[in-house]
Amino acid sequence: MTERVNAMLQLQSTVDGSITITVVSPFENEWFSVADAVLLLTLWAESPDVIRGRFEHRGSGAVAYFQSSDSSLRRLAEIIHLVGPLPN
Repeated sequence: MTERVNAMLQLQSTVDGSITITVVSPFENEWFSVADAVLLLTLWAESPDVIRGRFEHRGSGAVAYFQSSDSSLRRLAEIIHLVGPLPN
């Protein structure tokens, strides 16, 4: 992959406490096509200010990793009003 991909994630809480995520293009002339999938998101603290995470496709075992700072992740969680466990 050499090109940058932009995607908007639209988050919505459900009555049962789960979160639905819809991926859409931020640009009118672009669109995405995906197969139905379930991804597992895992977050952990690598050091006092390094948070790492991964998305795992349970069916195939494919994994994508990412990294953030503790303060950035907590700021994002506060902005979207995420209530629940965050890595310590």
